[in-house]
Amino acid sequence: MKNYRQNILQNFLALLLFTLVMAAIPTSASAANTATLELANNRSEAVYVAVQSWDASRNTNYTKGWFLVNPNASTRVTIENYGDWEQVLWLYGVSKNNVWQGDPNANLADPDLSALVNTSIEFQYWGHGGQYATQKGWQTVYFFSIKENGSHGNFIYSFE
Repeated sequence: MKNYRQNILQNFLALLLFTLVMAAIPTSASAANTATLELANNRSEAVYVAVQSWDASRNTNYTKGWFLVNPNASTRVTIENYGDWEQVLWLYGVSKNNVWQGDPNANLADPDLSALVNTSIEFQYWGHGGQYATQKGWQTVYFFSIKENGSHGNFIYSFE
């Protein structure tokens, strides 16, 4: 009977230890946070912005557009599933008279990212979007990178 009680106690302690260890190990969901992007438009015309980021929960890149930034106003965009290790977002902006884009000839030390956008409707996709490459309204553009604004997951960009 003494061995039986000792086995139950040992099994209970082993289960308790296992539970505590598992609770201390971060899961993949904890590797993803929410980031904020503040877009300021200091122009007298509306700017439409597409954003690309890494989706930590799906382990792939994510592209979404269009976010409207009214003239002389700002818009806050929430980036879901932003990875703990991330420090950059990619943007592409367009207005009636201007385009804000990356440099297709950028060097490898600071590469600008090409991606597909739909020029006529709102869109979002995960991965590279290759399935849209030949469809009407889609075109390849170059995004430019912006770095965090002093604290993790916070970004600010101004259209001048």
